Amino acid sequence: MTLRKATLLLICLGSLALVIAVGVLTHISIDASLTDLEREQALRNLDRARNAVGERLRNLDEVIMDWAIWDDSNHFMNGNAGDYVAANLNDRTLASLHLWAVVFMDRAGHPRWAQGFDPENGRKAPLPAGLMDALRPDSPILAATCVEDRVKGLLLLPQGPMLLASCPILDSEGKGPATGTLVMLRAIGQREGAEIARHARLPIFFERADTPPSEDIAGLLRGGALGPITGESSENIYGGALIMPDIQGKPALRIILRETRDIKTKGESGLWRSHLWATAGALAFLAMMLLFLERRVLRRISRLKDQVEHVGAALGGPDTPGPAHVDMPGNDELSALAARINQTLADLDRSRQNLATQCGITQEQESYLQQILDSIQAGVMLVDPETRFIREVNAFAATSAGRRREDIIGRLCHDFLCPTPAGECPILDLMDGGQQTLGGILRADGTTLPVLKSISRIERGGQPLLLETFINVEDLQKAQEALKRSEETYRAVFMNTGMASILVDADTTIILANQEFEKLSGFPLEEVEGKRRWTEFFAPEDVEWMLRHHSMRRQAPDLAPRNYEAHFLNRRGEVRVTLLTVGMIPDTSISVASIEDITERKDAEEELRHQAFHDTLTGLPNRQLLLDRLDRSLESARREGVETAVLLLDLDHFKDVNDSLGHSAGDRLLKLVAARLENAVRRSDTVARLGGDEFVLVVDGPAGESSAAMVARHVLDGFAAPCELDGQSLHVRLSIGIALFPSHGKSPEELLQNADLAMYRAKERGRNTYEFFTKELNDQVVRRLAVEAGLRRALAEGGIEVFYQPKVHQPGNVIAGAEALVRWRRDDGTLIPPAEFIPVAENTGLILPLSELVLRQACRQAALWRRTGHPRFVMAVNLSPRQFAQPDLARRIEEIIREEGAQPEALEFEITENLLLDIRSETLSTLHALRDMGAAIVLDDFGKEYSSLSYIKKLPIQAIKIDRAFVDDLPHDEDDAAIVQTILTMAKSLELRVVAEGVETAEQLDFLMRMGCVEFQGYYFSRPLPALDMTTLLDQGSPFAPAT
Repeated sequence: MTLRKATLLLICLGSLALVIAVGVLTHISIDASLTDLEREQALRNLDRARNAVGERLRNLDEVIMDWAIWDDSNHFMNGNAGDYVAANLNDRTLASLHLWAVVFMDRAGHPRWAQGFDPENGRKAPLPAGLMDALRPDSPILAATCVEDRVKGLLLLPQGPMLLASCPILDSEGKGPATGTLVMLRAIGQREGAEIARHARLPIFFERADTPPSEDIAGLLRGGALGPITGESSENIYGGALIMPDIQGKPALRIILRETRDIKTKGESGLWRSHLWATAGALAFLAMMLLFLERRVLRRISRLKDQVEHVGAALGGPDTPGPAHVDMPGNDELSALAARINQTLADLDRSRQNLATQCGITQEQESYLQQILDSIQAGVMLVDPETRFIREVNAFAATSAGRRREDIIGRLCHDFLCPTPAGECPILDLMDGGQQTLGGILRADGTTLPVLKSISRIERGGQPLLLETFINVEDLQKAQEALKRSEETYRAVFMNTGMASILVDADTTIILANQEFEKLSGFPLEEVEGKRRWTEFFAPEDVEWMLRHHSMRRQAPDLAPRNYEAHFLNRRGEVRVTLLTVGMIPDTSISVASIEDITERKDAEEELRHQAFHDTLTGLPNRQLLLDRLDRSLESARREGVETAVLLLDLDHFKDVNDSLGHSAGDRLLKLVAARLENAVRRSDTVARLGGDEFVLVVDGPAGESSAAMVARHVLDGFAAPCELDGQSLHVRLSIGIALFPSHGKSPEELLQNADLAMYRAKERGRNTYEFFTKELNDQVVRRLAVEAGLRRALAEGGIEVFYQPKVHQPGNVIAGAEALVRWRRDDGTLIPPAEFIPVAENTGLILPLSELVLRQACRQAALWRRTGHPRFVMAVNLSPRQFAQPDLARRIEEIIREEGAQPEALEFEITENLLLDIRSETLSTLHALRDMGAAIVLDDFGKEYSSLSYIKKLPIQAIKIDRAFVDDLPHDEDDAAIVQTILTMAKSLELRVVAEGVETAEQLDFLMRMGCVEFQGYYFSRPLPALDMTTLLDQGSPFAPAT
């Protein structure tokens, strides 16, 4: 079949198939779309119908709210309505509201008033059947108690589906409690359904959900679903149904929709008209396309084919007059193709002419190439790879062989020019070609000329050949022999220098080593030379910078130092300190290194340096080396913009170890501590001993306080396990102060000072912890120094006063004594609270003269008040734990009592529970001595700190004071009440007096008295008073006696 026929047939069949396919697919797609539109319209209409019913329900809900949220309805349910029914629930009202029933139910679920009504006839009627059954007391219709819970929905009764609404009856403001529930009913009958359809403008019908549907709808409801269901009822009707549930969720109302299928009828009509127009357009387009192809393409292609066949026949003849061509008028692809064919024909003619010219040039090049080969100062031969016959040689090859060129060409190369017999060619028979190898050329005089030759495969005129080239190396071999003798001489010198020496190549391989290197390394020379690299013999930390020297030295010898020290590793694993002298062998990449072992000399120098900068006991850096390293760390931190942490550590209670086990044991413990500290930090960090039991850690580069805190916690965790010392397990605890550079200090001295302040803060907060330096600490130091100076001045200049707070005894609230309390009066007359200066006095030792001053004044005043009419007055004086460190405390107190003219029975000494934490035999002896002289011992702030009953039994105490922390929240805090009751019970069983301090209210006093407490102290009775005011209070007799 010709191209013309095939093209016409394909276009006709394709167009016909396209029209049919488009028609069928369009019809299917449009039909589906029309059906979807019908379904969507039906669903929207059903939803509108449901909303119309919902609107009627909302209307009824609004009506019932107006009636239920009304004072008159509320009064009616309470029986106070009078003519409520006659005035409001008459026939006219019920008819206007279109109600079928109104029911008032009381709170018990009984009808208060109920009335049925017939809106169509406008007269009363019986209640709809089944309504009161639906209004049983447990019905959800009556469950609402507030407006928001009111009920509205459908109710299916025998008369048909009803609209129902119920609402609790409240006052006009919607407030309760509800006095009952109001229920209203409207019917959805044929008349109401028609009215809803008319308002909604929908073809809908309403019927009971429990009645059988009509045949056209029954098929749609076969699935039993409540939701909207749509489908074709008949050929011309599209139907739908929706079942609405009642209040209990049961089917109640069925909404039926029947619509004519206007959408599908009009859509299909338009679709057929579109098909007809599309078919007519396709046929017209097909006719135009066929006409175009015939005139513009097919006819011209046939003409071009005829011309090409004619040109082909003409070119086949031997006497072609000139370049042939084809003719195709126009300006399209076919005319361009004709032009390209003409160009190709012209190129073909030119190629035939060039080929003749090229043959002549090739002959000239052959002659030129032979001249070049003859001028090369290297031998060149062409050999047949199959027969091994020589096909061509140049002049240099013939001269080297001592023969004429004509005598060589055509001869077998083996046993003629090549000294090896046939089959043993060192290049072709024993290895791949293209490699250079040493060989020989047989001369005509029988001698052999040493040459370096190679062979490669080439083609000449399509014939494979071997191209053998060679150069004369006779002079080079003579030079190599001379060099070998020279190398042997230098090798002998190298091997006998008396110092370890090696030759190193650029890739770090040891080329040569002498016997001294063998002794130094411990490796035999045969395992070293050419097999090991010099990097294997030096410490890894040295290899990195030594490799840089190795590289720079090969770029320029002056770039790297000739002498430097490095750590050498021998076969036994020993590290030797060596001094290297390294130089380059001229005009090579080989270096020579002499290695001198200077380990013993360095050890001696290191020992001297270590003794100067390290602690003799622990071996750690001493203060001098610490300051030097810290200064360098700070300088590095400044350059790199990072932080440096200084941790100052102090052993808690280390003095107890020295006192109990001796200084020798203390020294051994310090060594154990030093070892643990070194294991707890990085090798790059510094661990130093300042002296005594103080150590310092310098940590470079922590990322803020969190990282420094992590280091501190790691150190503390490292001391969780006990230290074994002379068979004893000692638990070492540390207090750590931390200062960070640059935020906490810029110099080593400032950082150490601030870390020391932070360490003391850690001790104050319970020890075995860490604290960071803060500006507050520095301010506290300044304040503490100011307080200390002021306190010394006050002690010297009489600025210290003693105040007295009464102690009251039951019955009668009689003043039984007082507690002496220290006060510091400023120059301006104001008082400084004890909390601001007592801790400073404790830490500085000023508590001792301060306590003695208070004791003297208290003894003097107690003696005075006893002499002036108060013979049973007892003065309470506080003793500090620091005072018990005095070995003669009891004797000193006895002297003061005697000097001030007081009696021991007039005093009682209060001690705190802190004393129990470190109670010693000396402390117990002092307490017993005070008890024996007649004074009483009172345990102050009981329950606040230690509170060990075993120690209470051991101590010679006569009374305890309940801490005010347990009194503050009485009587309301049950836990505090239980604790106080427990203390009173315990004291009673131990025959101890109990004093409740901090009593500030009558409620607290009354509660404590009911629990059996008889001694009190607190602001409820009096704040601390000067001696003169206290004297006035005592002279009043019983100032706190209850009124009668």
